[in-house]
Amino acid sequence: MELIPLFNLISRWILFLMVTYKFYREKTEGWFFMAFAFLLDALNPEVLLLEPLGVKLIKEAAFVVNMAVSSLQGILLLMAAIYLSKSRMSMRDKLKIGCLAFITYLWLFLISIQSFSSNFTFRTSLPMTLYAIGYIYLGYVLYRYVLRRDMVQLLLPIGMVGLGVLNLSYPYTATLEWFVPHGLALGTLLRALMTIGAIKFVLFPILPPEEEVKGTVSEKRTIIFENFEDFTRSFPDLFRSNNAVIITRRDINALKKEIDRDDVVFWVTKAYEGTMNGEYRIYAISPTKIDILIDLINRELEKGYNVVYIDAFEYLVVENGFEAAAKFLISLKDRVIHNNASLIAVISMNALDLKQRKLLENEFEVFKRNHRREPYL
Repeated sequence: MELIPLFNLISRWILFLMVTYKFYREKTEGWFFMAFAFLLDALNPEVLLLEPLGVKLIKEAAFVVNMAVSSLQGILLLMAAIYLSKSRMSMRDKLKIGCLAFITYLWLFLISIQSFSSNFTFRTSLPMTLYAIGYIYLGYVLYRYVLRRDMVQLLLPIGMVGLGVLNLSYPYTATLEWFVPHGLALGTLLRALMTIGAIKFVLFPILPPEEEVKGTVSEKRTIIFENFEDFTRSFPDLFRSNNAVIITRRDINALKKEIDRDDVVFWVTKAYEGTMNGEYRIYAISPTKIDILIDLINRELEKGYNVVYIDAFEYLVVENGFEAAAKFLISLKDRVIHNNASLIAVISMNALDLKQRKLLENEFEVFKRNHRREPYL
């Protein structure tokens, strides 16, 4: 086997293994669909596995199989992008994916008709466009919502977008004999960039704390306060005396007076997304992206942050339903405990029904003013 096809095959398998390991750790739909798509890429049967063994598929059957696999990969990558950016698929998203799958089926049937068999560019246009758009859109989502602005990690979306653009030209460039070896070499290079970025993102995500860890909460705990007054009475200087991650709906200008510049604030809103202030680490994030939010918080805990504070639970319930919001909160508690940190939530328990309150009371310590009046610090 020549070196370029060999490197191409190796990079495909490494990408599949990295994304599969990420799915194993996160257990989220986005990484599952991405791993499935990369598995199909790694198992490209004709070019990478069968030909080196001297086995060849019937030419026409091989073509239809390749177009079907490329279409399926594109759909899987689009589904991965939707889940990574939104954490769930809306009915509109499902209808769009269903329509794409149906159109692809009709297209595969159409190109199997003999009268269309001679036009390679036409026959490959839809499957390769779908394949390319899947890579381009997923690369954008990884850059926009998932990855840090780390140059090595960013090789993953850069390589994906580049590979998508390259395959977008495939229906035409694959007919140019002089370009085919250059296209394969460029595709291998782009996959190598993706591989380096994926390895950095999956295996080496932890960055050293930017500052030394400040004073910590004296007793590691996961506790719910039923009102903000009880919280401030017990933790009058929580944000300034700890490395805190804050998930909030409070007024940002008021919050700036209480936090340090090293604290990380995720302001939950549907109005805006992205960095909100260059002086403070304040990021706006949609309430429906709770899977992404979990991952972002976990990264900060791994860097050395020791307290997570949340007062936006009721808003998450409104946008996602109680079951999803409670699952988020319990998962957050597990991450906090794993990283030897503390979780402090302000939740109006009276707004919940009896079953919902019992669920939270079984998972968390609920502050009772009559039982303990002194601060926890």
